[in-house]
Amino acid sequence: MFGTNAVSDWKEGSPIVWKGEWMGKKYEDRGVILKLEPGNMIQYSHFSPLTGQPDLPENYQHRGLLSYQGRENRHTFLFYRTTMQPKKPVSTLKRTGI
Repeated sequence: MFGTNAVSDWKEGSPIVWKGEWMGKKYEDRGVILKLEPGNMIQYSHFSPLTGQPDLPENYQHRGLLSYQGRENRHTFLFYRTTMQPKKPVSTLKRTGI
């Protein structure tokens, strides 16, 4: 995320924390690394207290970043997020492969 510091040990199942400041207000977002293929892709959950929602599994988004080599050896990055929440708690997503 723009203007944040991401802190993690970068292993599947590990927490990830983003610290930053938005419009003069400090924040700390959090999530879990769901899937990681170094140099190719990362999938993770994301929750921001700035939404005003409680820190519950149904309030987490799922996001990802894909990298691939395109024409003329240029790398292309694709960011995506899902707004539909899974029926299963975030803690079970890694085991079920979602």
